[in-house]
Amino acid sequence: MPSTTDLRTGISRPPRPEDMNMKAANSGLAPPGTPCPLWLTFLHRVTGGDEELVGFLKRWCGYCLTGVTTEQVLGRVDGFDPEFRCCDA
Repeated sequence: MPSTTDLRTGISRPPRPEDMNMKAANSGLAPPGTPCPLWLTFLHRVTGGDEELVGFLKRWCGYCLTGVTTEQVLGRVDGFDPEFRCCDA
């Protein structure tokens, strides 16, 4: 059965129309600390193992996934490499 998860609390409940969710995925939240080797391998590959940059990308992606718009942030990419692809199309 579909559910809506409050990202502030981690508590799931049945979806309501006021949530304005247009799509539902057949998945759930992983418990904190769940290993994510594919994600970490990707981050280390695209950053060349730069731990500071890995940490930044983890925070940035997490922020983007929450949908919270209270912060005023702007991301910028320097050193464009036309050969770089972070995912296969």
